[in-house]
Amino acid sequence: MENFGYKYRDVVNAPILQDSSLSTDGRDFLYATTNPESRFGLLNPTKFKVVFQFYDMKWLSNVINFSMEIEDPDVLAGLKEGNITIDFSRLEKSDRESDSKFITGGRAYYEAEVLGYKISSFTQRGFFDKLNYREPSHSGELPFYE
Repeated sequence: MENFGYKYRDVVNAPILQDSSLSTDGRDFLYATTNPESRFGLLNPTKFKVVFQFYDMKWLSNVINFSMEIEDPDVLAGLKEGNITIDFSRLEKSDRESDSKFITGGRAYYEAEVLGYKISSFTQRGFFDKLNYREPSHSGELPFYE
């Protein structure tokens, strides 16, 4: 049984469903929520885990994770925003007290993904910059941040 789906425009006949928990009349899916813009629908609300992984630039196998579980179907369908707390002081503390390099030149590299039942989605990767970070110029100037 699928937990999510899209309404495809090229489907000629609607599915006939035997499971009464999915449909009232055997023809239409009963979605917990749908996003009209993306046409993404969620059948049975389930938990999804959002994970931000920060990589040590000296030892790439050294990772610090921040995660949270999301159960709100509207957040899962992209109709509402969710929040995740990332404690950057953990990265700074690791760099201060060990031989790690999570924050190099004022930037921390991350990869984010969404995990759940029948879903694994690589979502985003990038850098978080310290306040007042300035990229180095072509003249070889060192990165600047306060």
